[in-house]
Amino acid sequence: MVHARAKAVAVSLLVLGGLLGTHSTAQAATKVSTAEQEAILALHNQYRAAAGVAPLVWDDQLAADAQAWVDALVERGGALAHSNPADPGDPATGSAKGEGENLAGGQSAATAPTQWYEEKPLFDAASNKSGFNDTNPDWVNWGHYTQMMWSTTTTIGCGTAPGPRYQITSCRYRPPGNFDGQLPYPNADTLQVGAVPAQAVTTDAVAPVTEASLPPATVDAVPQTADGNAPPTAGGAPPGAVPTDRATPAPTGENNGG
Repeated sequence: MVHARAKAVAVSLLVLGGLLGTHSTAQAATKVSTAEQEAILALHNQYRAAAGVAPLVWDDQLAADAQAWVDALVERGGALAHSNPADPGDPATGSAKGEGENLAGGQSAATAPTQWYEEKPLFDAASNKSGFNDTNPDWVNWGHYTQMMWSTTTTIGCGTAPGPRYQITSCRYRPPGNFDGQLPYPNADTLQVGAVPAQAVTTDAVAPVTEASLPPATVDAVPQTADGNAPPTAGGAPPGAVPTDRATPAPTGENNGG
């Protein structure tokens, strides 16, 4: 999907001391800097707090899994495509990991959450907020936002790498969200959640965009089935498939995925 230019959102680093968790050897596997980790957590948790949802904590193993997939995408040409980490038949994982995934191409890892958050108005306007299936095609317009907000998700880890067109970022979530027939958070179908004010995001490692005129991009989010496995045809590439140009930014610059 392609978004309009991402808006920066305020980052409060004061709340992160207890959220980053214990860093293990897996931390070295991610190229997301400490400052970017803090920004990603702060943005997610500001959005979640607005809906009364508990904060996320950083998970180094999720970050390592995300980094491995981002590196693979770069090696395969840099097109955005999901690894379907919850699909046990996916040769990229070998077994079900029970992870959700959001992907973005943009300025830096720290700005990826703001790209996904731009889907909030589309979710707010949706008539069916719990249909994560092909009979409700509207969900692909806000599936990244709902994964960020999913109330039973507790941990997050991200990886990033410079691609040929933009900085590619993957965030993995456990437990995953976007289960068909479920709301992302209690009363999501009736609760009016105010927007988080947009301000500047600052990090110590903002990667430059290689093509300044290229708008930020994301790829379709992955819905989950009742057993936690992502349908191979519901988002991203099917098992074993090479990423296609499906995630290539559309010339109109409109949202075209979820």
